[in-house]
Amino acid sequence: MAIDNDDRVWVDRIQFYIQNDDDKLPPVGRFNWGQKLFFWGMIYSIILLLLSGVVLWFTESLPWSWHILRYIAILVHASVALITIGLFLIHVYMSTFLEQGSLGSMIQGTVTRAWAWTFHRKWYDQVTGRSPRKE
Repeated sequence: MAIDNDDRVWVDRIQFYIQNDDDKLPPVGRFNWGQKLFFWGMIYSIILLLLSGVVLWFTESLPWSWHILRYIAILVHASVALITIGLFLIHVYMSTFLEQGSLGSMIQGTVTRAWAWTFHRKWYDQVTGRSPRKE
């Protein structure tokens, strides 16, 4: 995942995101770096779960000389499953308890202007046609 300058500034201020102090975060587009990281984390987790799952599903088809692959698949599958579950729980917690209005936006498919301006200012400016504010 390539990281551009806007994302780098956001990463440098991630402690404010963790502390839920959004006023100190730089303006971001439609997705912030944490959301992008979550997306790619889930994509790679799904791929690893599928690959290791196929190995586990067809273990009898593997030659005995490849038995180490079985053990690696077990380790990868269990580890990635725990990581995926952790990412999912963090996602649910943040979307329901930390960012007010997020749950409603997922159900309705829309966000208020105030929510968009607060959490995704560059995206808000792009959608409304306003010029970005200077920081």
